[in-house]
Formats: sequence, structure tokens, C-alpha cells
Amino acid sequence: MVKCFVVGCKTGYKSNKEKVGCFKVPKDEKLLTLWQKLIPRGDKTLSSNDHVCSKHFKEEYIIKTKTILDQAYPLKIWKLTAQAVPTLNLWNNGEQETKMRNSKSKKNIDVEQWKKTLESHYISPQPLQLPDNHKIVELANSVDKLAADVEMADPQPENDNKDSANEPIIIEQVVQPVIEAVDNAMFDPTKAKLPSSWRWCSGCEHYQEDDPTANNITAVRFGVVNNTKVILKMITIAGEEVSYTINGALIKPPEFLPKSIGKVEELTDLLSRFDSANICGGFKFDVGKALSPSLKKATVKEYGERRSKLCIRILLKGSTCYRCQHLNNLAVGESLKPNKMDGLLERSQTLTNENRLLKRKLDRKERLIKELKQEIKDSRKLTANCQIPSRARINRYRVTVDKKFAKNFTRPKWALTSFPGSGVTWTRQLIEGVTGIYTGTVYGPDEPSIIDGKHYGNQADFNCGCTILIKDHGYPETYPFLGSSSVYENRGILLLRNPIEALFTSAHYLWSDNKQKGTVSPDLFKGPKWDDYVSNATIEWAEHADRWIQNIRNGTVIFYEKLLLEDTEAELNRLFRAINFMPIDPERMRCTLSHKSRSDLKRTKKPTAPLTSKHYSKLMSSIERVQVSLRRKGWPLLPLHLYNLEKIGKDED
Repeated sequence: MVKCFVVGCKTGYKSNKEKVGCFKVPKDEKLLTLWQKLIPRGDKTLSSNDHVCSKHFKEEYIIKTKTILDQAYPLKIWKLTAQAVPTLNLWNNGEQETKMRNSKSKKNIDVEQWKKTLESHYISPQPLQLPDNHKIVELANSVDKLAADVEMADPQPENDNKDSANEPIIIEQVVQPVIEAVDNAMFDPTKAKLPSSWRWCSGCEHYQEDDPTANNITAVRFGVVNNTKVILKMITIAGEEVSYTINGALIKPPEFLPKSIGKVEELTDLLSRFDSANICGGFKFDVGKALSPSLKKATVKEYGERRSKLCIRILLKGSTCYRCQHLNNLAVGESLKPNKMDGLLERSQTLTNENRLLKRKLDRKERLIKELKQEIKDSRKLTANCQIPSRARINRYRVTVDKKFAKNFTRPKWALTSFPGSGVTWTRQLIEGVTGIYTGTVYGPDEPSIIDGKHYGNQADFNCGCTILIKDHGYPETYPFLGSSSVYENRGILLLRNPIEALFTSAHYLWSDNKQKGTVSPDLFKGPKWDDYVSNATIEWAEHADRWIQNIRNGTVIFYEKLLLEDTEAELNRLFRAINFMPIDPERMRCTLSHKSRSDLKRTKKPTAPLTSKHYSKLMSSIERVQVSLRRKGWPLLPLHLYNLEKIGKDED
């Protein structure tokens, strides 16, 4: 036990049999400094490893109970309040007594003489002889910030003899009462009668530990197993709860032993029954024979003995539990029929496990059904708003705005051809939205994705026959990417756009390293390089359109400006009639038209520059050439009324 730091205090010494609680020195530096001033010692300084016993603290500084649910429970380890300081019995030394008591004399104490005694470096004062004529003076409990509880005796009556007036006043130690359990404790377990060979086991003391579970006490019974002294049985009492331990293993309380107690008499009866109960002898086997793998797996070794892993360990009668006996019979080739109660218990446990598994399965199914219902609800909501994103395959629920591939080899190859920069990407979005079938491309996976990197049509094989149209910027007679001149069999849709818009769009794409939404500075739209580009681009625009107009036998021409600015639905219906894709789902058409202004891959800004008169002349010549070809073919003419010619600067050379 730790020793008290206060000089003269006997707490913790072998000669002192009194049990007194001790407290650790506070961790707070300010409070520690105050304690050091209150408990000075010449040989050492108070440190964090020292202790001070409860004799030196007032009752209001000590916490003895803990309130749980409005009920006070005694603390096995008492605790100090946050501002507790030692104030009692700090100014004695050695064997001298420190309690101040008055003599039988009616005379009183000289205050100044008593104060000087306290200030004399805590040396035990000699008895003081006081004059007879001093008056009674009431002293404070602290002198010069040193706390000391002093008890002053009342003056003697007037009729006392005169000899008593000359008796000295002796300062002696204030004897504090022994710390006992609080009055409201329900019962003291140690008052129960222990069977022979049982002993109460005192636990380790952790000072100032405030833990409700610390209020427990343990009784043990020792025995000898294989020449080894071990704890055979043990009970632990925490409040009213009782736990049982057999051979170091915590067991489930059997039916003949209670789980809780409330009186000393109940504890005495419990100890008697637990002591008389038999410990299961375990699994007996011939040590000369090797255990089979199944028996070895079903048993566990303890203190040199084997027992079933399901052994109940404690028996009211008999020496071996059913489970260990069953293993014994199996070892000798016999089989033991379980009694009805054990059979019912085993059946109950099996049903409990099965019910637990079924409950888990039902919970998983309920979660799945809940998720499916939420997905259906979200799908319906998004379908109404036309906000469901495209998918490569049909989802588990058919939604009208989903997109997919057609069945392989069910769609003929149809070209969707245009001069670069004519808006074919946006047109593909419209076509896919109405038909629900992806469009492909002759350029394969290297083609930039249409919608946020999730356009699956670019991944399709050119010869799969699973796309509605195939993007192609080349000429109809030669196919450098395919090596064939008749892959489309004269089927195609020609997309035409104002050549001025196509010219600038293509320039931004080419000069920004082929970025789908890239732009360049308008400063590049001037000089010899720009002049050469305009001359070549205007010729290529007309040449591309003229060759496809002459090559296409099944198909038609559509105009970007009509799709964007006029009747989009009429222009799309003309396209679908040309490729024999009828009828059209009106709901898909409505949804697509409501989102035709989406700009996944459109440039937010497209810088331009005025064109010179020479540029204008070449552009008009190309437009006229295409108009003539359209007129000869009998197809609709270019919608010049929708073309924006504000970029033309006629006065510039």
C-alpha cells in the first residue's frame, strides 16, 4: 500500500493496520503548487507520484457515491473534488499528537503565543502554560495560508478547582474516522458466510478511478489439478449482478444458480450451491491412442484435460455433462441418446440459427425491392422530364429515351456525310434521340465522343449492321479508311451548312489540334495562310457536295439551318422517310425536340473575322455550283434566306 506524504502520518506503514484511502497528487500545476505549499517537507518535494491519505481532507472534498438513474451507489475507490486541497493535520511531526484540546481549566489560550508555535517550521510545540487572566479568543482555521483544522475546547465552569487552571494545553493529532462504506449501500457481500476453502479476493486499487464496474468483489476457491494449484471456481459480484467462472473460463449461469442477488442471505445460499455443484470431468480418452481429427476438432485442452467445446462445465448432479459423455461414447464406438431436454435445446438452437439466416435473406430482399422501387420511381420522373442519360444497352426497365444498338446485321449501311464543321455531331444527337439507335462513324474509336465521353456508337464495328447512320467526311468514290468504293451502295444523307459557318468551325477545329470544342485567336484569320485556307476550303465544300449529290441514289439532302432555325421535326421526318425508318415514336420526337438546344460539344464562343471581297467571290461561286447540282437532282435548294452573311467585308481587298 502506498504511504501518505504528510510528515507524521502513519497511513501505509506496516505498523498501522487501519485501512485509509489515499489520493494521487493532482495533475494541475497550480493545484500541485498549492499542495506543495500546504504540505512542506525539508527532505523532499511533493511530486506527481506521491499520495495523500483521506485524513487530511474535509468531508466536503471527498466523493463517496455515484448517482446513476437518481440512485446513489457507493464507490469502492473514493474520489476528490476538482478543487480539493489538504487542510487537516498538516502541522505535526513524528510521534507527537496534533489535536488541540483544552484543559479542564476555564482559562483560555494566548493567541499570539499559539500562532508563533505554528510558524516555528512545523516543529512540535512544547506544552504552553497560559496566564489565568487571558480572555477567550476564537481562532481562524488558517494561518498565513496554511490550512489547519483546530478544535478549541470550551472554557470550564466557574466552580472548577484552581489547580486545573494551570494545566498545559497540548496540541495532538486529530484522529480521523476510518473510511467506511456509505450508509445507503444495499448490502455488504463480505458479510456472507463463505464455504470452507473459499476466500474473498481483494482487487487492485486504482486511486481516484471513477468506474461503476469497479464496485465489485470476487470470491475464489482454490484447488489442485495435476499437481498445480489453480482457481477452480470463482464468483464476481458487481452491484447485484453475479458472474461465474470455472477453471478460468467464464460460463453462462446454469438454471440452478441465480444471475443476480439482493441480500446477504441470498449470497450465502448461492455460494453453498455453487460450492456443492460438480465440475464436468471432461472428455476421457486413452492417452496411448491418437485422437481422430473430428474428435480433436470438437474438443479443447485445459489444464492437461480435454473437454467438449460445448461443455456446460458445471453440473448439479453427476460428473460428466452430456456433451463430453457423448464424445466419450463416440471414442469407444458407442452412441448416446440425448435426453428430451437436451434434444429440445439443440432443436431450439438450430431453429434459432435458421431463423436468423432467413431474417438476413428477407432483409436483403427488402432492401433490393426498396432499391428497385426507387429506381422505377426515378425512371418515371426522369422519363417525364426527358432527362435520362443515354445507355449502351437497354436497362432492366424499358424507358422510351434509352438508346441502344440495333440487332447485328439488321441495318443497311447509310452514310451521313458532310463537310467538316457542318454540325454533324449535333445532328447525330437528334437522330439518336428520335430513333433510339446509335449512329456510327468510319473513323472508329478515335472519333471524339458525342455526349460527355459516353457515346458508344463510335465503338461499333463499321460492318456490324447495328447503327442507324454512319458519319463520313470523305468522297463517295474513294474511301481511304475502308479501301472500297461501294460500301454504302449509293445510300446516303448529305448534310449541308452555310459554307461561311463551316469554314470558320473547321478552322477552329484544325488549328486547335483537333479539339472538338477548341478555339483559336481571330488574329490567325488573316494573312497568306488564311487566304490559302479560304480558297481551298470553298472549293472542297462545293466539290464534296457535288460528288455526293451525283452518287446518292437512295437518300436526300438536309440543311443544318433548317434543323436549327426552322421546322426541326419536318426536316427530321424527311430524313427518316428517305432511309425508310417509319413510323416515328411521337414521344421520343417530343422529348428530343425539347432538348435540341443542348450543347454538349458546341463551342460557347466562336471567334470570327471579316472576309475580303476575293473570299466572298469564291464562296458565292461555290454556293452557285452546289445550287445547280441540287436543282438537277431535284432536291431542295440551299436555304440562302437563313444564311448569315454579316462576316463578309465587300470593301476589303
